[in-house]
Amino acid sequence: MAAFSDTLADAVRFASPAGAEWRQRTTRMRLAALECQALHALTLAELQELAELEAQLQRGAQAKEVLLHLKAQPGGPFPHAELLHGRLLLAEDDDRGLFLFEMAATHDAALAHVTAEEGAQFLRRTRGKRAAELWAESLRSHAD
Repeated sequence: MAAFSDTLADAVRFASPAGAEWRQRTTRMRLAALECQALHALTLAELQELAELEAQLQRGAQAKEVLLHLKAQPGGPFPHAELLHGRLLLAEDDDRGLFLFEMAATHDAALAHVTAEEGAQFLRRTRGKRAAELWAESLRSHAD
């Protein structure tokens, strides 16, 4: 029971305003630790983490630079990197993000639903409901 109450207390602290400050401080510390290393010295997982942290802190240009480096590494494809890169592009109203969503869904069927929904939201806003429906339907077929 003590372990449960400790976990509950941690969860409450994590959700509190002080917890938000702690998370932001921890994020910035981890980002600093990763940024002080050359990209080529980071593992694939660290590159993904660095890109995600950069994106969290609204540093899209830096995140895209890291993602491009990651995707050029052997061991791919990197569907989660494609997803994040696509999100960054769509946030800039760059429809090339849709292609990256397609790549993510092609390489990881578990991402098909999220990419379909997020891409459809972009298309509804930029090209209309019908274009969004057709595109999402096409992408969801990857999950079947």
